[in-house]
Amino acid sequence: MTVELQRYVEEEILPRYDAFDAAHQRNHAEMVIRQSLVLAEQLGVDVNMAYVVAAYHDTGLCEGRETHHLVSGRIIREDRRLREWFTEEQIEEMARAAEDHRASSAGPPRSIYGRIVAEADRFIDPETIVQRTVQYGLEHYPEMTREEHYRRMMQHLHEKYGREGYLHLWFEDSPNAARLEQLRVMMEDEPAMQKLFSKYYETAVNGGSNMWGKVKRWLQSLSFRTGVIVLVCCIPFYILSFAQMLLPISAAAKGVLWTILFGLAKTCQYGGLTILGVEGFNRLKKYFKKEKTVFVKPKET
Repeated sequence: MTVELQRYVEEEILPRYDAFDAAHQRNHAEMVIRQSLVLAEQLGVDVNMAYVVAAYHDTGLCEGRETHHLVSGRIIREDRRLREWFTEEQIEEMARAAEDHRASSAGPPRSIYGRIVAEADRFIDPETIVQRTVQYGLEHYPEMTREEHYRRMMQHLHEKYGREGYLHLWFEDSPNAARLEQLRVMMEDEPAMQKLFSKYYETAVNGGSNMWGKVKRWLQSLSFRTGVIVLVCCIPFYILSFAQMLLPISAAAKGVLWTILFGLAKTCQYGGLTILGVEGFNRLKKYFKKEKTVFVKPKET
């Protein structure tokens, strides 16, 4: 493994996962990296390429889940730093591998690196899968009741991991095969699934250490309009935090006012962004892009 490449990924790429939902945090990317490197070693392929594909595979979530695999490929293509370690052909192959990793993809991955990251991303541990499914549901559907979350979880598990599900394993001797069968047997045991769901649901909703998670889910349940209003409120607070420096008051008083006003500005900024979420923020960016469209005056005849 190239040390400089690893340092770049750890400092610039993996931190991006900190902004994603609980099911796609940095620990998920690190798990996919570990599994990918094991497979790459076994298959005798370029470990650096397998490492990059695994590290970037979900970075496209910054623009939403629906096309995240395609956006991840684009991010690889547009990252100029990668050209320090790879040729254009290698970068294109890695980008295609990231695009092919999604379990619901219609066709098989186009290269060995696509099969590696797809297999690594499907690392099947029944409890981890249930936990991530519960976390994803709470993050994206905070308005749902407990029973609705359970039904959503079971529907997702059957659609993806069931005997007629869309998930495919790309290596015949994959250790995932036995674990997948274990999960399928568990899914047929309703009491066991209810118990496992309750374990992770109650921890996520009622856990004292997850207070921020509850606040975040409440904020995300608010409307897009509310998010825009809260976000815009940070502007006057930022202005006031510096404008008050002109007041004829003591330095100590100015320091107190600056702390309060700047703190309110940051609270509105991050609160607004949390309410909007990734999709809402992208919606806002698209609106401003439209506003910037240049009006071309028609030629006089």
